[in-house]
Amino acid sequence: MHKRRPNWPVLLLILLVFTATARAQSTEPELLDGLRQRGLFELARVHCQSQLKLSQPPRQQVEWTVEWMRTLAAEAQQAGAAEQEQLWKSAADIAADFIAQQPRNPRSLLVAVHAALLQLSRGQLQRLEAEIASDSGAATELARQQLRLAIRQLQQLDGEMLQLIRQAPQQSQGDEFSSGELLSLQNNLRFQLGRAYRQQALSYPDDSQDRIAALGRATEQLEKPLTQLAEDDPLTAQVLLELAAVARLRKQSAQAALLLERLEKIQPAVRLVLAARAEKIQLALANGETASAIELLQLPRRLSGEISPNLDMALLDTYLTLARDADSRWIAAAWTNWKNNRSSW
Repeated sequence: MHKRRPNWPVLLLILLVFTATARAQSTEPELLDGLRQRGLFELARVHCQSQLKLSQPPRQQVEWTVEWMRTLAAEAQQAGAAEQEQLWKSAADIAADFIAQQPRNPRSLLVAVHAALLQLSRGQLQRLEAEIASDSGAATELARQQLRLAIRQLQQLDGEMLQLIRQAPQQSQGDEFSSGELLSLQNNLRFQLGRAYRQQALSYPDDSQDRIAALGRATEQLEKPLTQLAEDDPLTAQVLLELAAVARLRKQSAQAALLLERLEKIQPAVRLVLAARAEKIQLALANGETASAIELLQLPRRLSGEISPNLDMALLDTYLTLARDADSRWIAAAWTNWKNNRSSW
């Protein structure tokens, strides 16, 4: 089938109107987030590419390259199977080309970090898709391979950070990273590596040695940033939430509950408040406390105009649990009835 070529004049006109309106009330990242959320990926790509054609300083070149990569990744997550591969490849190629063409750009490290995060996003998506694939075994193995690739890239970057931090000045000089900025980046890397290990764990069967080992590695990585982060650092809340999920999967319910209590005291951003409530529901389900899960689901689904996909997933898992419980009760009742009346068979 012939692929329709984009109408560039129309696209550019729409982009100009949208940009003029959005810039009056938002920053560039918010503008691009708005385009991506509306599925206007082509407009977002055009905007990034047009900015990169201008004579931009190194910092802005990196920022626009990263936004271009993020746009392709967001589109890949919504695209059909036939288009996904090319979109992921394009995002990876953009990162590789930038690093090769601008080896002296002091901020190119951020492009490498986001390239690794795209690999993680792809692995997470493949793991979720494998759960409903017709050939689940083969699809799961592909997801594991992708997650291993992401983990290797994140590990390599984490290893490079130690030397970079030692060499960096305390105060930023031009576009160079300061030691404090690199330390913050390292904490984020370790958080993402912990996430990657949890995703890897979820690709293995419950109670398998591979799953147990991956969860142990996730805990180890996630605990590292907490030794350096202030309690009011925005990353602290994200780490605590991820650690709580890992503790639940390790069947450490008391530890998971303590982590969620600590998270509540921080008063995190709205999206994390909703995600934490979703994790509480998952913990209640894991503990067999279905009534507590239902009670939490009675709370408002939307806060300050925001909703959470984690909360929607928790709702679905609660329905599935109720359905399984109903089936189990019916089977138990039927079995009891058969035993009581088998003499009449």
